Amino acid sequence: MKKNKGITLIALIITIVIMLILLGLGTKIIVDNKIFTKTQIAVNKTNNRIKNDDAETNYLLGELDNTKQKQCSHISIKMQLTHQDIEIPTDTTKYTLTSENVPIPTGYYYVGGTKDTGIVISDSANDANKGDSHEVANTLQGNQFVWVPVLQNQKIKIDIVADQTITSLELIDPNGKTITTPTPSGKTYTASVDPTINGIYMLKAETAEEKNTVALEVYTLYARGFDTTLEEIKASADQNEISVEERLTWYYSENTFYIDNYNISDTTVSLYKNSVDKYGGFYIARYEAGCEIARTNESDTTDTVYSKQNMYPYNYISQTDSITKAATIASGKTSVTAGLINAAGWNRTLHWLLEKQKVTENEIVSNSTSWGNYYESKFSFIGKYSLDFVSFSETSVAMEKPENEAYLLGTGVSNYTCKNNIYDLGGNLGEWTTEGTDTTSVGYYVVYRGRFIT
Repeated sequence: MKKNKGITLIALIITIVIMLILLGLGTKIIVDNKIFTKTQIAVNKTNNRIKNDDAETNYLLGELDNTKQKQCSHISIKMQLTHQDIEIPTDTTKYTLTSENVPIPTGYYYVGGTKDTGIVISDSANDANKGDSHEVANTLQGNQFVWVPVLQNQKIKIDIVADQTITSLELIDPNGKTITTPTPSGKTYTASVDPTINGIYMLKAETAEEKNTVALEVYTLYARGFDTTLEEIKASADQNEISVEERLTWYYSENTFYIDNYNISDTTVSLYKNSVDKYGGFYIARYEAGCEIARTNESDTTDTVYSKQNMYPYNYISQTDSITKAATIASGKTSVTAGLINAAGWNRTLHWLLEKQKVTENEIVSNSTSWGNYYESKFSFIGKYSLDFVSFSETSVAMEKPENEAYLLGTGVSNYTCKNNIYDLGGNLGEWTTEGTDTTSVGYYVVYRGRFIT
């Protein structure tokens, strides 16, 4: 995380009709006019962690099968995240549906892939049904995007069994606000509540003699979210000799945390969230954003942006300008809208790769050299590359990117960096998100993902 004016990174989102396409525009990292080439091997280290349960709290990250239950001697509380998929109605004026019920918006064409491996679409009819597997310097002509599924109709299901009558119950959202729930009566309690935000939910239940508190972490929604983990909160609580509950409330009452969708209107956020809830997913750009001309720090933002293979990286752009630039890839398309990628979309994409066992937890959290272009990585590629991050060369035969050397590559030039048909989520270039701090806090910071510098 760096100050806005100090980094020139970009990432874009595309919203398809009432659906989304997320476009990542990568860039070279420049801080105080110095080029940092040695990278720390991690992808989204701050925002995508999967931790083990501790003795104090129940902790769940986005998977139905991972439901945990905390018990004390007389009150048993179980919280889990449930979902129910729905059939998408036919509406040929806006989209067509694949055999797997995935919508392809008007003006876009099915290229290849499945819901599990990544359905690829293009905005060019010339690319229709050509298949999702292809080499660099291919004949595909359009901007390409990949479908990322999201669970629909998610609910927080609560089940409580106590030896005595339950006298009070409180569900607290990640902002520290109480969510309205049915009033308990008797010794058992069951309810389903809509999660409204990504983060940690706390549930407190009491009888006349005892009380119990559990927590559930939700990071599967396309919604506002915050950058912390339950383990971090607990560690801070231990350090300050306060309870986890007190620390949780304190953390979310401060004005210096990172807010998802910062500087994005509530209307736009609602459009994105509602479309994902309705259609069960969004499209993310298949490649880091590129352009036809190699950019420099003197470049303006008039260059056309693409999601195509083997283009020059679209770098040297601020987060503020990237919000505006994001919309331009949808120019001329009546069925799509555009916007900058948010934390929820980025997180969900990585969680999807975990669910499909395309990467491991360690390959996301700690060491991404096995699937990303980092200083320490070693792999082959075909296409554009730069050793000084300014001038580019191009190879038409396989060339090795050596270990412990920094290469800036063209967009999607190596299958080494491809998971579920998406290229360069890790490494090569950092990408802006819509995460930032409130301008009332000390300094203004925004967040980028995918590449870290030392």
